[in-house]
Amino acid sequence: MTAGRSVDRLDLSGTPIDIGDFERALQIVVKTGYHETFAAELNQGWGAPRRNDILGFLVACQVNAFRREHTGELLAITRVLNGFSSNQCDRVGLVHWTIENSYDRVDRIFNDITTLERSSVVGRDPSQLDNICDRFSNAMIEASISQRDKVSTAVAYDATAIEGWANPHFLELDGEPGPSDEEAGIRKEQTFVQATFGVGPDGRKIPTKDRDARSGHRSAVAKKKASLYTGYQCHIGVQTRSAEIRNPVDGVALGPEVPQLIRAAAITEAGAHAARTCRHLITRYGSGEWAMEDIIADRGMTLGVDEWQLPLRAEGRRPFFDLHTQQRGIKTTSKNFVTVDGWPVSHAAPPSALVGEGGKPLPMPSRGASHEARDESARRFKERARYTFRVHQRPDADGAMRFRGPLASGRLRTNAAPYEHTMRLPHSKPLVDLPEDWEPSFDGVITVMPRELPLYQSVQFGTRAWQQAYLGRRQAAESANAGLKQAKANIENKGHFKVFTRNKISFLMAFEMVAYNVRRSEAFWRDQRLKRGAQANGDGRTARERAQRRAGTNAEIAAEAASASAADVMCLDGPSVDTHPPP
Repeated sequence: MTAGRSVDRLDLSGTPIDIGDFERALQIVVKTGYHETFAAELNQGWGAPRRNDILGFLVACQVNAFRREHTGELLAITRVLNGFSSNQCDRVGLVHWTIENSYDRVDRIFNDITTLERSSVVGRDPSQLDNICDRFSNAMIEASISQRDKVSTAVAYDATAIEGWANPHFLELDGEPGPSDEEAGIRKEQTFVQATFGVGPDGRKIPTKDRDARSGHRSAVAKKKASLYTGYQCHIGVQTRSAEIRNPVDGVALGPEVPQLIRAAAITEAGAHAARTCRHLITRYGSGEWAMEDIIADRGMTLGVDEWQLPLRAEGRRPFFDLHTQQRGIKTTSKNFVTVDGWPVSHAAPPSALVGEGGKPLPMPSRGASHEARDESARRFKERARYTFRVHQRPDADGAMRFRGPLASGRLRTNAAPYEHTMRLPHSKPLVDLPEDWEPSFDGVITVMPRELPLYQSVQFGTRAWQQAYLGRRQAAESANAGLKQAKANIENKGHFKVFTRNKISFLMAFEMVAYNVRRSEAFWRDQRLKRGAQANGDGRTARERAQRRAGTNAEIAAEAASASAADVMCLDGPSVDTHPPP
């Protein structure tokens, strides 16, 4: 129970319960079976078995999370429990439930569950994410996804901030106590320094009385500037559209729209290793019948190739990612090619085709750029793709790939021997001059091991295919983050969770993500029904219909032919009229 709070002065009156929310919450909780797991764990030890209030408590937590404007407080959960009818209390096994001691019972159940396994900070050890609260969180997520929603094996990963409830403390430089809370103006004067409460098992300073919270950085969102904060991070994997890659330059076909649901999640302290955390989720929850094959992530996770790209490719998955500035450019190799933005490129390529002005990498369109700017950027990357090696054979059991050079593939022309036959190709193929030390083996079929191409993707960076396979699916994770931070039920707001330790945050976040999945699934299928109805009635343009139809289509030709045939029939059946009478 929260220190300094008198239970007698709390408003514990029950709130109306939506019957639909109660039924959904009960179905999801029972599907996981964790109410029986928690009961079995808590009834071990000395003393008589306790009454099983756990099912009612879990259902109340979920009903509270379904509400649009709510907070993840024990007081709000207690009010939900006090609003249960006698029939609902019987269904969830609540015995002799009274308002007077309701908060104490909720507080006791909550603390008993979240202290079953004392796993605190994650740091660099993702095995800490396998405690009972983390398993319960992902079991709830799995139970919230119906069979009809399991339609894609592509998952986008991202993280969002959760600010802790504890306030940082400050000390004056002479050692006297300074102000608490968040007086940023005093901090800027360098008069006070932030106090620490020891060093955690991860080797980082504990900035608040919450022993699991750490200091981290959150990116700018909408009107909020980037800043430092103290608390936790929520790492999520969100289902997105599948992709069929027919050509690594401009041949990607995205699958149909899918509900963007959270498939796996983990709560860590702020600043934890994001790549290791998400890789643990992929390994733990991304195998089996509904596997995670396409993995989309931002460049914050992909700076360490040994932590992200190489392990995922070794497991047979396809990572799609953005490249940091330091990862781009021309890099020489011990083989007969150079790598440019992760792909092997022939030595026959002129430098002007590989880099932009001043020897810098080809510029990428900025966020929010127009379609014309994106098309122009994709055109320049497509021109560079003429000089790249193409995949000749997919990876074998060792991960080795075979590539074929651009001259042997007939994508370049040259007068040099032994490629004189390439001059018979169309003049649209670039004409190149080979270096003096050129050998035929430089352009044949080469074998490349995974570590020799650490930044390789199934599509070439910057091209139209990459824009569709990465940018076109990356937004799913951002949309899920926005869904968890909407209206007043914003998990990023300080005070949404008024508890300490990672276990308690992870336990309460499970219900928030289930509520997001249920709302998102209902909205998606409602929109699909509306689109199908508009398409059947012809009273609206569907999402996949063109805003402006092309001219000269087969449909127009058929319509013109039909109208011409009808006009001929009318002339044959009508009266004979001589349009040129004799003088």
